[in-house]
Amino acid sequence: MSRLLLFVVIASTCWAQRDAAPAVDDLVKQGQKLSAEGKQDEALALYQKALAKSPKSYEAEFESGIALDLKGDYSDARDHFTKAIELAPPDKKQQALRSMAFSYAFEKNSTEAAKYEQQVFDARSAANDFEGAAGTANEWRAFSWSLAIWTALSNGTNWVTTPHKRNRA
Repeated sequence: MSRLLLFVVIASTCWAQRDAAPAVDDLVKQGQKLSAEGKQDEALALYQKALAKSPKSYEAEFESGIALDLKGDYSDARDHFTKAIELAPPDKKQQALRSMAFSYAFEKNSTEAAKYEQQVFDARSAANDFEGAAGTANEWRAFSWSLAIWTALSNGTNWVTTPHKRNRA
């Protein structure tokens, strides 16, 4: 009798855990749909429910970061990206690192963004993914130039006439 009771308890625990996993995945998928529709607050509520059920859910942490970035809550987004980087399976780590880099880039913080892009570049180089590493480097170079132009324009520099004035002097 005690063996039967033990079996029932173990089986019901396994069954409950099996049912909980799809619920978390479903919450994340529903949140992704809402986020794509521009409903970040509703998506975040679903991601929080997913994290309440599974605090170590990479997908829920990552998607929370994306939704918060889209809202402009960059600091909160990076808190979630930090957790996502820690929880990321090997095949998702670069995705989380790049998202962290972009979160810093959205705030025009190229120094911090470069730290995460460098990790992606290094990982791709170490894996002999030279095309991927080159893509990361090109992406970063384009961002750096865009930031330089934006900074100059916001400071009142005229990119059309300034270089010509220097050449004439």
